[in-house]
Amino acid sequence: MASFDKVKKIIVRFIILIFIISGCANPQAPSGGPPDKTPPIITEQEPAKGTLNFSGKAVTINFNKYMDKNKVNENVFISPDVPFSLDWSGKELEIEFTDTLSANTTYSLTLGTEYTDLHQNKPAEAFSMIFSTGNTLDSGIIKGRLYDKEPSGVFIFCYKIDGINPDTLNPTHTKPYSRIQVGTSGNFEFHALKDGLYRLIAVRDKFKDGIYDNGMDDFGACGWDINLRQDSSEYISMKIGPAIDQIAPILNGAEAISNRRILLEFSEPIDTLSIDTTLFIISDSLNRLNTGIISANISTKGANYIELLSNNELDTATKWFVKVKTGIKDTVGNSIPDTNNKSYFYSIDEKDTLLPKIIYSPFKDSTFSINPEQTFDFIFNCAIERNIADKIRIHMPEGSKDIPFDLTWKDGNHISVKPKQVLVSDNWYTLTFDLSGIKSTNGYIMKDSTLKLRFKTKDIRSFGGITGTIKGNELKNEKYIINLISKDKIQYYTSQIENDGKWEFKNIPPGFYTLEVYVDKDNSGKHSFGKPFPFIYSEKFYVFEKEYEIKPRWKVEDLILTLP
Repeated sequence: MASFDKVKKIIVRFIILIFIISGCANPQAPSGGPPDKTPPIITEQEPAKGTLNFSGKAVTINFNKYMDKNKVNENVFISPDVPFSLDWSGKELEIEFTDTLSANTTYSLTLGTEYTDLHQNKPAEAFSMIFSTGNTLDSGIIKGRLYDKEPSGVFIFCYKIDGINPDTLNPTHTKPYSRIQVGTSGNFEFHALKDGLYRLIAVRDKFKDGIYDNGMDDFGACGWDINLRQDSSEYISMKIGPAIDQIAPILNGAEAISNRRILLEFSEPIDTLSIDTTLFIISDSLNRLNTGIISANISTKGANYIELLSNNELDTATKWFVKVKTGIKDTVGNSIPDTNNKSYFYSIDEKDTLLPKIIYSPFKDSTFSINPEQTFDFIFNCAIERNIADKIRIHMPEGSKDIPFDLTWKDGNHISVKPKQVLVSDNWYTLTFDLSGIKSTNGYIMKDSTLKLRFKTKDIRSFGGITGTIKGNELKNEKYIINLISKDKIQYYTSQIENDGKWEFKNIPPGFYTLEVYVDKDNSGKHSFGKPFPFIYSEKFYVFEKEYEIKPRWKVEDLILTLP
């Protein structure tokens, strides 16, 4: 019995020893307590920042906690470019250079902001280590801020362009001289730069390969090139826009859906305002028979589809083709090319008996809180004849005068109604649309009925306003736009600055706002982010960080904003 107890004790001790060894082999933070939400910090680095005459083969970085190694590895960048390998030991990362460093060269090693610790906490800002293989350290500095709702993870690419023709610089295949990743604050800094001329672009580099991928990566150019000298510093404000779509739409195919109606399928959504019957040709395969086109409109099938209605029924024994001219554009303005714009089809016996009806109205009957400046859009299931303006009325309760409006055709089946005056706040209105007698382009008439939409406008009596003047040396001979931006970055209000620098915003909800101004060089009415190649600078903009409170029923007046 005693020997059995002795064996039992030995087994228990052995099991306890295994647990102890297992715990030591995988060190982790103790369980329990509040979750770790603190950002990781770099506690040590070797060599020290600013080291001269560096001759080592590696550098090391120590963290204050255990890291997600893969994510750290993905965010190590060295410029000028040099190949390297990575090796971990606990919380220490060793970066070994696998090629000889250039003599008398300043190097910058940076860690972006997308790496995390084991609890998925990201660092508050990027890290940089500057050292030189010579006895001097380049001291040019470019600092700046990227203004964006989600700046974290965006890269700023820095190209050294003196000594080259900058027009030949193509970021789709040329890597930058240096790059750095932006933190959650949007701030970025390039240190230890040589004398020279630099060009900066912002890229949401999805592959993190130092290359701008056209059509995939978000992009924003700086508004000018920076001529940098030693011991000098430049401050740059930048923005980033969505990925630039430079791919033109193509015609994927055409099919008859009646003996007069043809459905065209495109590779991407089409801008309704570019649709015109003169931009389509329907002819037989020998180009002897041409048929006129009565109407063209976006199909109910989706924005990638356009329906054409021909003058006459198309013979089913004839091989027809449809050709699209270059005036047809996608939603960002790319025109269809001279190629991939033609498709063959055969007609069908089915007559076109599509009855017109409304498939979209701006809101339901008895809707509250309608913007007094709202535009009212209606969409039909097919193109209709355009003599309908006298069938629409906008009026207050019975006995009031009709409110005049402008009617715009976005395409053959889409109309937009815009009152010529701002509607009265907190009042009931009725929009009446007499549908009787409305005829589609195929000749069918809508049933006698009336669409009546009652609505109440939003109460803007508690809203406020803000006015002021822009001053600055650059104000002359330029078109300036001013934006009023809510604190949560959701509400944007835009106004053009007059020639004397005056600007005003009316009917603004109470809250805190900031202001920004940009030069509208291309007269687009919105800030342009530039283009990567051929390169175009972004439009210059100026951000005023001070917050202004707009109070209920109060106007902030006579602000003076001075451009640098």
